[in-house]
Amino acid sequence: RAVSWQILLPLALTALLLAPTHAQNGPVPTNFITYSTGLRNHLVSSVYVEGNTVYAGTLDGLGVSTDGGQTFTTYTEGIPNSSVNKKEINDLAVANGKIYLATAGGVAISNDGGRTFTASRQGMGIPTMY
Repeated sequence: RAVSWQILLPLALTALLLAPTHAQNGPVPTNFITYSTGLRNHLVSSVYVEGNTVYAGTLDGLGVSTDGGQTFTTYTEGIPNSSVNKKEINDLAVANGKIYLATAGGVAISNDGGRTFTASRQGMGIPTMY
């Protein structure tokens, strides 16, 4: 005997609504806690995590946390200014003990955990930002 779609559709929708939601690698988080103590700017554009160390690229410097993101220290020395005189970080990467920042003024590289950076625009064709 055929079952009417009027009966099956509500059952199917109920099953979908009651089914647990999972991301590709596990449950979808439903509770978030925001940690920003020590960040000069709370607009974070990029994050890199290595063990308990969290690097947060913000619109005004690099935040580094060594306690899993509970607190941050913001570093800006040597990061090129953007057009609005901020140390804006668009992206970041960490490899071989160095931190690489993509900024409006070029690439900035740190060899000392982010305390200081050396900026480079060489060969990039990026104009000077004022």
